[in-house]
Amino acid sequence: MALAGAFVLIRRDTRWGLAVTGWLLLPPVLLLAVSHLVTPVYVDRYLFVTAPALALLAAIAVAELPRLAVPAAVALAVGAAALAFPQHLDVRERNGRFEDVPWAIGRMKLEAGDAIVYGQSSLRTGFDYYATNAMPDDVLRLGDAPAADSFGYPERADVSVALRGRDRVWLVWRGAKSADLPQHGRVRQAGFALVRAWHSADIPGLTVALYTRKERR
Repeated sequence: MALAGAFVLIRRDTRWGLAVTGWLLLPPVLLLAVSHLVTPVYVDRYLFVTAPALALLAAIAVAELPRLAVPAAVALAVGAAALAFPQHLDVRERNGRFEDVPWAIGRMKLEAGDAIVYGQSSLRTGFDYYATNAMPDDVLRLGDAPAADSFGYPERADVSVALRGRDRVWLVWRGAKSADLPQHGRVRQAGFALVRAWHSADIPGLTVALYTRKERR
C-alpha cells in the first residue's frame, strides 16, 4: 500500500514523492550500510522514524481507492495494527532492543577496584537505568548528562591514566566479539590483556569482556 501511495505521489509531484519515498527507504539502507562497513547499529526501533512516511503514503493510496473499497482498506489497516501490537510489547521488554543490559551486568563477577570501559559511551544510559549497587568504577565518565549534540557521554581521553592502579577492567560494547573498536586498542595499550568475552547471542547484542593487567597474569 505504501509503494502504491509513493507511485501516486511521484506522479502528482515528483519532488514531494521522492522526498517522502526517500524518508521511508533511506533509514534502513543507511543502517545496513553502516552496520556492514563500520559497526553494528541496525536495530528495529531505529526504523520508527519512517512510520510517518509509511502512514502518509498508505493514506494517499487509500484516497485513490473507489469509495466502496475504503471500508476494506480501513479493515486492512486495523488488521495490520493488531498484528503489530505484540511487536510493540516485545520492543519494551528488557531485551527488546537486542541489548540485554541486565544480562551484561549479571556477567560481571566483581572484585574490589574493578573498572568499566564502554565501547560506545551511549551504552551508559542503559547501564545507569539497570545498575545495581555493585558496579565497576566508571573511570572515563566526566558527567551524568549526555553530550548536547549526541547520545554519547563526555569521557576522559587518556584511558591509560584512567586505568592507572587498576588490575581488572570490564569492557562492554554493542556488537559481536570480533568487533575491534578504538577502546579495545586503548585498553590494550594501557597494559591489559583479554581473559574472556561473552556475547548475548542477539544481533547486534552486547559483548562483555574481562581484561586483566599483564603483570598480574
